[in-house]
Amino acid sequence: QLHLLATLGFPERASASAALQRQQGSLWGALCDLQGDRLRPFRLRHFRGAEPALDFGKQDQQALVRQILATLPVASWGRALLVSSLGRELGLGLVLDPSKEPLLGELVEAVGSCPDRAALRRRLRCECAVCGWGLPRQLMQWLPGCSCPLCPECFRLHFTVGVRERGVAALGCPSCGRPDLRDEGQRLWYWSTLEPGLRRSLDPDTFGLVTRKLTELELLRDPQFLWC
Repeated sequence: QLHLLATLGFPERASASAALQRQQGSLWGALCDLQGDRLRPFRLRHFRGAEPALDFGKQDQQALVRQILATLPVASWGRALLVSSLGRELGLGLVLDPSKEPLLGELVEAVGSCPDRAALRRRLRCECAVCGWGLPRQLMQWLPGCSCPLCPECFRLHFTVGVRERGVAALGCPSCGRPDLRDEGQRLWYWSTLEPGLRRSLDPDTFGLVTRKLTELELLRDPQFLWC
């Protein structure tokens, strides 16, 4: 049992023996006891409101795992290690306020429901359908009417370049072409749903150009409208 505790990160024989005695020889109880002692400083800082930020770029991964165990709702050392390593892969970096970082919340929830690293990577990360850039799923953009993920740069360029070279009638998904913008119902739904995302992603001049082109397109389709 002392050897097992040493392999789990507690090589000090005196403290390990004392923990086993307190837990009447229970390996699991001794492990929880030892982890509690090690996590006590983090818990004290947490309850006092002085919990340091989580730095997924730090070199001491063991310290990060202990901090994750103390501050995030993860059930075991192994799950905390998954949060640490996958957070680094996803580019989390320095998280000043873990409660306000949506990607970290999604990662903790995913790790809590699935311990398989490969499945977690597929769930949390995807590749842009245009350029193949792999990013956290949460950072991708999706166009209404299709399921093709687009990285922020491809999303921006698709509309910035497309509105000038092809016109708004040809600005469906650059990967699959959906939805059919010739259909009036789909066209109106597509652009009304997409408008908030375009406003956030495009510069004001390009967004204004898209809006103006859409207005002109609808006027051209109106049989009662006559150009002066």
